[in-house]
Amino acid sequence: MESNLNNSPTRALAENIINRHIVWAMASGAIPIHFVDALGVMFIQNDMLKQLCKLYSYDYNRNIGKSIVSSIIATSTVKGISFAFKPIKAGERILMSILSGAITYAMGRMFISNFESGISLIDIDIKKGEQLFDEYFEKGKNFAKNITSKSETKKTTSKRQTKKAD
Repeated sequence: MESNLNNSPTRALAENIINRHIVWAMASGAIPIHFVDALGVMFIQNDMLKQLCKLYSYDYNRNIGKSIVSSIIATSTVKGISFAFKPIKAGERILMSILSGAITYAMGRMFISNFESGISLIDIDIKKGEQLFDEYFEKGKNFAKNITSKSETKKTTSKRQTKKAD
């Protein structure tokens, strides 16, 4: 499906909006306070949606945006709900960070696909949106893992340089 997407200047701006929000969502997903992390991710995703609506010249309705984002997040994070009732471990924070980034990636791509097909926010079919979301989710996990790997590589390199300087 990705090969059918257009390479216009608008698309490049949309990709930039999504990528910035992925990084912010991953940071929010790493917050070690249950539900605060999820609220932060939802706020970030709603902001991304608002910016994408503006870019594609569609009206943004906060209530409809929240409903769509909440619906998709609810169906995509059912597996992660068990984290809400356990003590937080470092590995779980990394996993939640990656999932937050992957969900944001998939959601952003889903909205772009709809907008570029002429489907406005109010006309999005949630069931079809969820199917489109699922198609992008796996790619989103890899994208978020790559961001995490690059971050870990930078930390390791920085530590080595600090040790050499000492």
